[in-house]
Amino acid sequence: MVSEPTVLVVGAGGSAPYGYPSGSALVDEIVNGLSGTGAPLFVLLKRPGFNFSDADLSGFRDSLFQSRRYSIDLFLEKHPEYMEVGKAAIAGALIPREQNQVRSSDPTLDWYRYLFDRLARNRNLNLKERLTILTFNYDRSLDHYLYQAFMHAYKLTSAETYSIFDELVILHLHGSLCTLPWQTKPPNDIPRPYGENAPGNSARQSAQGIRIIHELDPDDSTFQKAHAALATARRVLFLGFGYEPTNVHRLLGKDNWLEAAPLVNVHGTGYGLTQSEASDVKLMFKNRLQISGSKDDCLSLLRNSTALLS
Repeated sequence: MVSEPTVLVVGAGGSAPYGYPSGSALVDEIVNGLSGTGAPLFVLLKRPGFNFSDADLSGFRDSLFQSRRYSIDLFLEKHPEYMEVGKAAIAGALIPREQNQVRSSDPTLDWYRYLFDRLARNRNLNLKERLTILTFNYDRSLDHYLYQAFMHAYKLTSAETYSIFDELVILHLHGSLCTLPWQTKPPNDIPRPYGENAPGNSARQSAQGIRIIHELDPDDSTFQKAHAALATARRVLFLGFGYEPTNVHRLLGKDNWLEAAPLVNVHGTGYGLTQSEASDVKLMFKNRLQISGSKDDCLSLLRNSTALLS
């Protein structure tokens, strides 16, 4: 169970077991998908409703490729002229990966299931969920997974399931591919069910929900909620997070919740990092971050440190 205020910070590696690409893989997928007029993403973004010329798409593709960036977010931050087409390309690349039944490609990496099991123990004991999830991902796989799991595990109505998320908070710091129907707050939100993929329409709608780093106001309400959760947390876990300096800086905030919270335990996955890279990451957190080994994935971190979700 999750008995103390806990925050999970989820990066692209957290969604990888469920069919979503890492930041660099998304860049490569977009570049390949726009490799010619007959390429799938190129065809999609030429559908009615989009106003991109062949020159727009090929110019964006060539510039993105030549930038050698690992993240399309970082590319778009310096290339606002490609903002509209870039967001549409992100949505067009990610939406086809939505499957109504969210499954891990490898059961040994299925940390969503492990997390749900821990949360379910709270419900079994009639305890409040003391968890906030901060995700940098546009995809909604974790939201959908937890909603469906609670509904079917406990035979809940939609209203009963929705009420769980009054306590179990999920914040998409950079926006998402539309709100899910149960997350929608009229009149501003336009929902799109998970797995719904009307060619062209879904990508146009979802692109509007994506926010790139430089577009974000430092006083953005979503980040304010995130900083408030971090400031009162006893445990913070970074899962599948890339530790990109800009994201770390924004997450720490101008008041730096970490410096003001000497008792908070901070852990994170170090999957794929060399010792030197891990040391650099620790420095960003003033050596307060306990980082796992280079072969430890999200589930490994959670299972090898069961006290983190106790």
